Amino acid sequence: MGVLSAAAAMWGAPAAAQSYPQRPIKLVVGFPPGGPTDAVARIIGERAAQTLGQSVIIENRPGASANIGAAYVARSAPDGYTLLFSTAGVLSMNPFLYKNPGYEVKDFAPITEAVRVPAIIAVTPSFPANDLKTFVQMAQKDPGKISFASAGFGGPPHMAAELLMSVAKIKMLHVPYKGAAPAIADIMGGQVEMGMFDLPVLLPQVKAGKVKALAITSTARSPLLPDVPTIVEAGYPDAVYSNWYGLVAPAATPAPILDQITKAFVGAMHDPAVHEKLVQMGAIVVASSPAEFDTRIKEEAKMWGDIIKKAGIKPE
Repeated sequence: MGVLSAAAAMWGAPAAAQSYPQRPIKLVVGFPPGGPTDAVARIIGERAAQTLGQSVIIENRPGASANIGAAYVARSAPDGYTLLFSTAGVLSMNPFLYKNPGYEVKDFAPITEAVRVPAIIAVTPSFPANDLKTFVQMAQKDPGKISFASAGFGGPPHMAAELLMSVAKIKMLHVPYKGAAPAIADIMGGQVEMGMFDLPVLLPQVKAGKVKALAITSTARSPLLPDVPTIVEAGYPDAVYSNWYGLVAPAATPAPILDQITKAFVGAMHDPAVHEKLVQMGAIVVASSPAEFDTRIKEEAKMWGDIIKKAGIKPE
């Protein structure tokens, strides 16, 4: 029986891959509907579904800095029918921020880094500084006086600000919120002075003049905000930052199935209509290979691990 079982296991994976997919694919997003991660997942998933010949259904499982959704996928059957569309926070930051996030990075097989999204460094409209260099000078003069808002402890907006503080040698007061919307509302209202959020999140408020953009954390200016200088132009090239959104599967998913998923989702991002939609959101399309994505995750994990340790942030 042992020989027969081994033979069945050997032939089972190719057979499953040849018939994959036979039912809709669930794409789990660890954030509420309507946010940028959700929007990017829907744009890419809709086009990938055409290639796969099955629906790609978005399932939002928000909570605990996206750990709930990630843990759910980590425990799911490795059959290609439950995937995770995630951000840098889940795979490169949370393992250092939470004692037990409910998963480990090794629980996932990387598929593709879909897009990178720089952040906008924004302040309340009445803030006296009109550029990042002046802002930093003010923060250096009064350590801890300037407050910055985040969407919650340990999330990308929090970590982006920690990176800036480390590079610019400044200290600000962290005010965490439960989500980006209330945080940005208080920046607009002047209750908190500064925040760093993904470009798609802050773009409407910048264009409406409800917040003042000091810089964008990329190496090149965004075509959506051509008048906003980069963090490199401001003199802080080591604070270049982008939040990535990417696709992973449970670790034991058979390689032939991973190959089909990769081709469908990477191919979707090369579709001109999909590419244009993502660019208009403020995203930089990457569409990497699994190996390239694996390298990115590891490099980012080392960087954020060092920053978290240097900042003295203890795991929750």
